[in-house]
Amino acid sequence: MKKVSFSVLVNHAQRSFRNAVPISSIMALRSSTRNFGIAMNTRIMQPQFKSRMLCTTSKDVNDIRWKILESAVPHVHQWGWTTEAISLGAQDQGLSPYSHGLFPRGAVELAEHVQDSLHDAWVRDLPALDLKEPDEAVRLAGAVHLRLLKQAPFVNSWPQLLALQAHPASLPGAIRRLARTCDVACSAACVGDLPSDPAYYSKRAMLGGAYGMAEVYMLTDYSEGFADTRALLERKLREGLGAEAAVRAVVSQAGAGLAAGVLRAVQAIKVKP
Repeated sequence: MKKVSFSVLVNHAQRSFRNAVPISSIMALRSSTRNFGIAMNTRIMQPQFKSRMLCTTSKDVNDIRWKILESAVPHVHQWGWTTEAISLGAQDQGLSPYSHGLFPRGAVELAEHVQDSLHDAWVRDLPALDLKEPDEAVRLAGAVHLRLLKQAPFVNSWPQLLALQAHPASLPGAIRRLARTCDVACSAACVGDLPSDPAYYSKRAMLGGAYGMAEVYMLTDYSEGFADTRALLERKLREGLGAEAAVRAVVSQAGAGLAAGVLRAVQAIKVKP
């Protein structure tokens, strides 16, 4: 059998293709394709299409992200704070399950979305809460307890969310949200505090510790309406406010003693011949 080189086979295939398809048809197809590409490039470069593209990459994408996260929230009860819940939320919106790639930080963004939604709902309901109790610890406990009740539907999966928050990359955002919660609660329950008063900041710091303690305690609280968590909050806040008042009294007395000593020294200098 005679051997045939590879180049001979290629030439034979090219001749066969040219004989089967007229060269005029090939040139016409190539020309129409080139003209279509030029037309599309010209159209895309028009200003109205540029603005439409910019809108798609900013506001529209944010709207899509928000809708996916909203749809993912019901799936948290079964799948937890995971990218699987986000993928199912995307499918509920008629999108690809791989749309979870829109969230670079994964399940952390779902957790932050839920926390922000719960915070907004709490702020809306807070004015209706009766905060006329003379005991400041009771007022603060009532405001914080209402905030904790907002996350009660997620109590079974909340440990996973706390673990996500403890990650070093998520910790700054978690601290900011805790500070925001303490500021809103103190502003609602401690009317009259001024930023010039050191107690304005010490109360918020003390409330942050009590809130974190109550949030963890709530995970194993099986009392009706999380009443034991409310009692824990009142007890810890009363202890914290009492300690804060004692420190303020000591500082005030020390300041008064220092001022009296300075005044006596000045008077001694004045009467000295």
